Amino acid sequence: MNDVKQTEDSPGIARKIARTSYRVANILFPLGEMTSLGKTTTRSLTQTVKRANELRKSIKKANSTQLTFSQAVGESGMSKPQLIRKFTLLKRFWWVISLTGVIMMPLLLIMILLAFKSLPGIIIIRALTYFIIFTLFSAVAISKVIVSELRLWQLSNERLTPEDKGTFNDFRQSDDWIKRCITPF
Repeated sequence: MNDVKQTEDSPGIARKIARTSYRVANILFPLGEMTSLGKTTTRSLTQTVKRANELRKSIKKANSTQLTFSQAVGESGMSKPQLIRKFTLLKRFWWVISLTGVIMMPLLLIMILLAFKSLPGIIIIRALTYFIIFTLFSAVAISKVIVSELRLWQLSNERLTPEDKGTFNDFRQSDDWIKRCITPF
């Protein structure tokens, strides 16, 4: 009879020890949160892999069906002169934005340096943050100018595909690409 009572108590004690151990471990290491984080991460990674595979398939499909220049212009829904006007306006817009940023950055930097000793630290940090923002915004605007000029070059030369030598590398190998990007006209 004593042996039976001992075996009945053993599972109860083992369960209590396991529960207590889990609670102590959960205090030291948030096991519940780590488990839910692991499940969420796994689900997210699975979805990301699925999306990456779909993207890769669509890129392969897009690369296999290259449009000719006239087909691409037709697909845009605009005529060639309309596209030239659109990309010229975009280039000028982004050129003005980039010029504004390029002018503002040195002025802001000079103002920061001149007032460095008299301003509190938080103001200097904010000014440096604005300096970084203007720098990044100018970089984006400059890249948009280059993209617009690439499209204008493709339209003027009627080149689009790698076979036509209408890629960005071909654009860069042209003699006057920097000059064309610098001028807003």
